[in-house]
This record gives sequence, structure tokens and C-alpha cells, in this order.
Amino acid sequence: MACVLLTLGLLTVGLWPFNPFPLNRATWLPGRHGVRLSEHSQIFSPGAMLASAQTLPGSFCSLEVQLMTELHDFRNAGTILGFYTPDNPLQFRLMQYNDELLIRKDYQDEHNRRKTIELELEHALVKGQPVTFTITAGSDGVTAYRNGVLAGNSPKMKLSCADFSGQLIIGNSPVTENSWRGTLLKVSAYDQSLSPLQVSHYYQFHSNDLSELSQDSVSDHRIAEYTFTEGSGRTIHNRAGAAPDLRMPERFRTLHRQFLIWPWEETGDKLELRDIAINVVGFVPFGFLVLAYLRLIRGNPHALLITVLSGFTISLTIEILQTFIPERGSGILDVFTNTFGTYLGAWLFQRPGMQNFILQWRLFTGPQPPSEIEE
Repeated sequence: MACVLLTLGLLTVGLWPFNPFPLNRATWLPGRHGVRLSEHSQIFSPGAMLASAQTLPGSFCSLEVQLMTELHDFRNAGTILGFYTPDNPLQFRLMQYNDELLIRKDYQDEHNRRKTIELELEHALVKGQPVTFTITAGSDGVTAYRNGVLAGNSPKMKLSCADFSGQLIIGNSPVTENSWRGTLLKVSAYDQSLSPLQVSHYYQFHSNDLSELSQDSVSDHRIAEYTFTEGSGRTIHNRAGAAPDLRMPERFRTLHRQFLIWPWEETGDKLELRDIAINVVGFVPFGFLVLAYLRLIRGNPHALLITVLSGFTISLTIEILQTFIPERGSGILDVFTNTFGTYLGAWLFQRPGMQNFILQWRLFTGPQPPSEIEE
């Protein structure tokens, strides 16, 4: 009975909150422009941001994002925005990890293997403080600015307008649940590389008065301008260029969910040692009790193998079912850690000291246990 209850408990925890159609928690800021994004929030473009003529090889674009983060604790992480294409689901994205801004691009190397290159801006985010980031690409790589001031650059990261094409998804990852918590105030895109002087001028000119946007010297190069001034409704209008309007759906779902993501494709917050430890420890009691039942009560000679396979099967079942729950992610890493936790619980049961303790206090009743301990 204890094994059955423990199995049901693991399934409950793994599949909670059992809601395949959660509400989208993106909300308008009352009395001012901006959208607040929290857990399970999402905004996206219905189609590609750029026409194919704007994504020619050698074309350079720039992206500007004004936001304000909510640092609840040291582990705050999430995907602020990204551009999705079927051929390269994570081709370009902005992410937060603690107080850092991560600029990431996926690409294929000469052996057709997918790689990720990253530009990291340390201590770039402060709780409750609006900040503007400008990412501009050129022949010398990628340069990032914070509030109009140079914050970092990467000669190795090569961006073109093609990397800013595809479907724009804000507030979450396009392929797994990776919510970002904060306020989005503006998103702009340009079909040119911006000089340091242009970036500084643009930030200074618009930091106080967004209504004079059309007077700026680079305004003709805008592909898109989303200022989130609507205040209500589910459409965010593009104020410049030919890019589509954005949608704020009523229900949250991962638009292009991946099935059983490999560990090296997991986002940074999913690789936290604390999360890995929880996944391991959570299955230790299961491994301990199942092996105890099979060895001491059923007398099964293959108890260890059956125990580990049972933990693997339950974990795999949970990860498969999580594919249909938008608020959860489906990953191979959890299967590995849960299975290891099952084995660790079985290993603890097999220690001679534990065997003597169980026999002394008669914690299990059943056939006489084997004389040799299975390794």
C-alpha cells in the first residue's frame, strides 16, 4: 500500500496543476503604458516579423527593448523574448539569469551540429528599475548597450536581419515553459546597424517623451515599434514599419512545444543544482520502498532491476504527460535524475546496516530475505 500511495504522490506532484488550458497572466499596467508579465504569460506575433526581402545575407538589424524586472530571489530566470523558426527554434533570444541579461543565438556549425553562442551582460538588471537595452549587429559582430552606454560586445556572434525574423514570442520560450517576470515597456526593431552616437541619441531623445518618436533621425529605419500604450484588449499595435501587430491570447500555451528535450537544450534555470537535487531526492523513497517490498515480501531475485525500471517508467510517463500541460516542461534530464534517485534509494536499502536495522525492528514481514545482498 505504501508503494502505491508513493507512486500516486509522485504522479500528482509531477503533473500538478492538471490544467491543460491555463489563463494567460499578461496584464496591462493601470494608468500608464506597459504590460506586466508573470508566470505563464505570453505575447506573440501571428506571423513572421520580417519579409524575406529584408533578410538577405549581409543585412544587419538592431533591436531595442525597454523593460523592468522583478527579482523575487537569487534564482530569477526566464526568456524575455525570442524569434522562432521551424528550422531553428531558438535562433535568437534575450534571457534573464539572476541579475544578468543573456543574449543568445543558436546556429549550426560546419558539421551541421547545433551550437549556442552567448553574450552576457553582468549586473545589468536591477529590481524595479526601468532599463533600455539596444543590441545592434554589424560586420564586426554584436554590440550591446545599456541605457545608451556600451555594455558589451562579441566579435564571434554574427547576427543578420534573418536572426530577427520568424515569429516573435515575448515573455516565454517558444519551445518550453520558461516564464519571465517583469514589465515590458517597449520593443523596437531597425533594419540597420546603429552607431554608438545613434544609440545614445535615440535613448536620450525617447527616455522622456515617447510621443515624439516620429521626429527621430533613425525613425525611417524602424521595422517595428511596440510601445504597449493600448491599455486594454488583446492586440498590441505596431506603430512603425510593416511588421505585424502582436497578440495577447486569453489562454497560455507553449506555441512550439518540444517533446522530451535533451539536457543540453534545457534553459539555465532547469540545470540548477537545487532542481536536480529535488528530482533525485524525490525518488529515493520510491526506490527504497519498492526494493524492500520486492526483496523482503515477494522474494523476487530481480528486485533491483525491476525497481530501477519502475522508477524509469514512472518518470518517463510523467514527462510524456507533461507535454500536454502548458505549465510544465517535458525533458530527458528529469528522467535521468529521477531514475538515479530510484537507484540511490535501492542502494540505501541494500546497505548492511540498513538490512540489520530492518530485521531488528521487523519493519517488513514476509519470506526470509536472501542470504546475499544484491549489488
